[in-house]
Amino acid sequence: MTNPQDEMIKKLVYFQEEFESPSEDDVKKITPFPLGESESDSLKRFQHVTEMTILTVQLIVEFSKRVPGFDTLLREDQITLLKACSSEVMMLRCSRKYDIKTDSIVYANNQPYTRENYRSASVGDSADALFNFCRSMCILKVDNAEYALLTAIVIFSERPSLLEPKKVEKIQEFYIDTLKAY
Repeated sequence: MTNPQDEMIKKLVYFQEEFESPSEDDVKKITPFPLGESESDSLKRFQHVTEMTILTVQLIVEFSKRVPGFDTLLREDQITLLKACSSEVMMLRCSRKYDIKTDSIVYANNQPYTRENYRSASVGDSADALFNFCRSMCILKVDNAEYALLTAIVIFSERPSLLEPKKVEKIQEFYIDTLKAY
């Protein structure tokens, strides 16, 4: 691995950790996750998951803005990449917080969310896909640097309507080569 690759990994891991979780103040503002069975509780669970998702997307945007190479892109391409990558990056982030022993995802509020919690929040069938992905990543024993590199690779993926797709591809290739060297 080259020195520039090593330095870039250190930056990525640093920013990944810096933008890993929302602040305590932000978490306190979120609708609590109710455990009851009423329709009102179901609605509040959905609202809770939605609010957590919004906070996570904000953190993804802040992380992405700091990923080396992102600031060299046209603003239009930055927006295209952010819109397209957020759900994929969110899945990677969930897998970092996955606890294989309890088959749950533990977010910033330290509350474990199970498949059933996701289903009860009206997330539906996507819960199984998410939890299966998280389990697979956990079994692979992906470390922080690999997660950071995978996240960068996802951010710089080819997307429709990019104005400078070759530039995005070149940046992504650097991250792919770095992951291979790692």
